[in-house]
Amino acid sequence: MLKKPIVFLLIFAFLSFPETTLALKVRTKRGSSGSSGGSSYLLSNRVGYSVRFNPNRTGLIISFSALTNANSVNYSLSYNANGIAQGAMGTITNPQVSTDSREILFGTCSGGVCRYHTNITNAKLVITSKLKSGYTTRKTYLIRI
Repeated sequence: MLKKPIVFLLIFAFLSFPETTLALKVRTKRGSSGSSGGSSYLLSNRVGYSVRFNPNRTGLIISFSALTNANSVNYSLSYNANGIAQGAMGTITNPQVSTDSREILFGTCSGGVCRYHTNITNAKLVITSKLKSGYTTRKTYLIRI
């Protein structure tokens, strides 16, 4: 006898509450239209970098990709050689090709003769891109020699 009122109450409660609920804000799942859309736009329109030592480890080779997404790319290498601050820098402005590479030496060259620095410490490469979208990206590499 007690079972019938409980079943009746459960059925009444089930039918009394509507299946849909009202919400102030519609929740969306993450995906192509979610919040990741903005960041994927930035990532797909940036300049790519690849940094490696040259074959005899006397400098770095920087390979750039998707350069046509940038108005300019600056790169700066700073380090200490025998306790003396040294560095080199360069700029690619208004790139006309999508890929390019640059070599930066740990040393100096003049008249076809290069003198390489020794006892290099605290080497750091900073690459800054000013993108056509208005963003500026910066990547820092700490280099161990």
